[in-house]
Amino acid sequence: MESYCKQDYIDILKKELVPAMGCTEPIALAYAAAKAREVLGEAPKIVEAFVSPNILKNGMGVGIPGTGMIGLEIAGAIGIVGGDASKELNVLADITYEDVKQSQQMVAEQKIKIGVKSGINPVYIEVNAVSGESNSKVIIEDKHNNIVYIEKNGQVILNNRIQKDTKEENKEVSVENKAESSSKASINQDTVKSLKFSVESIYDFSINTPLEELSFVYDLTTTNSLISNEGMEKNYGHRIGRIVQKNIDSGLLADDLMSYVIKKSAAGADARMGGCMLPAMSNSGSGNQGITLSVPVIACAEKLGSDKEKLTRALVMASLMSIYIKSNMKRLSALCGAMTAGASASCGMTYLLGGSLEQVKYSVQNMIGNLTGIVCDGAKPNCAMKVATGVSAAVISSLAAMDNVSCTSLEGIVDDNVDKSIANLGKIAAYGMADLDKMMLEIMVDKKSN
Repeated sequence: MESYCKQDYIDILKKELVPAMGCTEPIALAYAAAKAREVLGEAPKIVEAFVSPNILKNGMGVGIPGTGMIGLEIAGAIGIVGGDASKELNVLADITYEDVKQSQQMVAEQKIKIGVKSGINPVYIEVNAVSGESNSKVIIEDKHNNIVYIEKNGQVILNNRIQKDTKEENKEVSVENKAESSSKASINQDTVKSLKFSVESIYDFSINTPLEELSFVYDLTTTNSLISNEGMEKNYGHRIGRIVQKNIDSGLLADDLMSYVIKKSAAGADARMGGCMLPAMSNSGSGNQGITLSVPVIACAEKLGSDKEKLTRALVMASLMSIYIKSNMKRLSALCGAMTAGASASCGMTYLLGGSLEQVKYSVQNMIGNLTGIVCDGAKPNCAMKVATGVSAAVISSLAAMDNVSCTSLEGIVDDNVDKSIANLGKIAAYGMADLDKMMLEIMVDKKSN
């Protein structure tokens, strides 16, 4: 096993486990909008925002917390009117009823316009706010809470751009036009590779690092239990979690590990996609991925009666595995995050079931052999269905691994070396599915414009 720096692993966990209220793509727009108003120093008369195709795809159909509406326009408007930029991805934590009314009026009067910029970083948001002779510009790039550029009245206040503008990159097109997505892999790929991640190093770190140094992960991920409980108690989205519970109560489904994991995980996505005002602990820029990798592990621990130490180490393993897998692809891609996060959850559950390092590897191999190819066609209520699919497959993968069953190099893109399998998955997501990403966006935009 290659050596690794324990502190680097701790640092990246703290960096990537971030609380976010609402779907991270529109919430990132709300954050940029709130910052633009803060820089402007007054309420703007008009706001123009330009986003990458992937941000557009994930912001078109998802509920915005507290507003009762969907889409990027209301996300930008509520960020302008009531957002608190100091709270970053919890920017909407303190919005009021009056803020919502004003933002709805702003949208109705078409004072906020959304366009697309093509050929840029998959995570890109630019907000231009204008009031009289004053104007401000804020750009987020690479990560959802990463403000890299601030400008007021033509004066540059901050410029940490990763990808400098070119004539093509500055091409502004309306939402109705077709936009292309970049096939570039995640900008943090080299950084993560420098940490010498592997399934083996993650397993070693998770089980051997002193517990007191990992306790923050347990504290952070319990946030996702709260939003899961909210989804079980109230009717959000498609109510997948509640529907599973209804059929358990009727006797049609068993109250077993599979049903328990599915209902708890899907309920979290129900609430989050339905505009719940509770934050989720995100991983690699996605709240749904944070829910999908952590809630099944927590649910499994509850069923098994695992102690806090065992659960904490399982959550660390799942969290790091998700960061590792995602580092091989774009932060936003055509591959559904329920698959990658489900693979990470399977590792955590296998560990809770008493699995060895080899059996944890089998869990990943089984997930890659099973669910590769499930597409992300935007954030929306039916993401809870995909979460249910991802975590149910994770349970099967874990149980098969515990019986020493693993997909092999004779099967599809799976390699006998699990880290090569992960790299193969990354190639499929980052490059092989690039044209698919464009096609899905074209279909979605055509629906919006018709």
